[in-house]
Amino acid sequence: MNTFLFDEFKPLSTSVWKQKIQVDLKGADYNETLLWKTEEDIVVKPFYTKEDRTNSLLKLPKEGFNICQSIFIDDEKIANSLAIDSLNRGANSILFNADKKFDYKKVLDKIDLKLITIYFNFTFLDDVFQIELSRFCNTKFTFSKPILLVI
Repeated sequence: MNTFLFDEFKPLSTSVWKQKIQVDLKGADYNETLLWKTEEDIVVKPFYTKEDRTNSLLKLPKEGFNICQSIFIDDEKIANSLAIDSLNRGANSILFNADKKFDYKKVLDKIDLKLITIYFNFTFLDDVFQIELSRFCNTKFTFSKPILLVI
């Protein structure tokens, strides 16, 4: 017998599938219950048919995507070496997370800040430290990419 398993079943239309789903939803709205959108505005459905196979153009960022490595600063030298390793492996931005003050000169040592974006996420409040870090970054380097402080 040379028949495929799916040859035994008749194809169903989209309307037949939706009717069956409506019965199973017991009055709940199909669109509100089962459809959702991704960040790229792609509507995800509970089922797809041949008619759904189209080439949709996605709205991609004009500058491409950033590959960001998140690094927790516990030891400045280790954080620096992890950042350099991540950049050598393809990351083009770094998110440094810290829960206390740190030696930012050691953390940023040998990192070309003109080519990458640096983010800082602080779980502590120390305005003097943040102003000091900001001044260091603004006077020491001329950036083409931003350094962002996130609290």
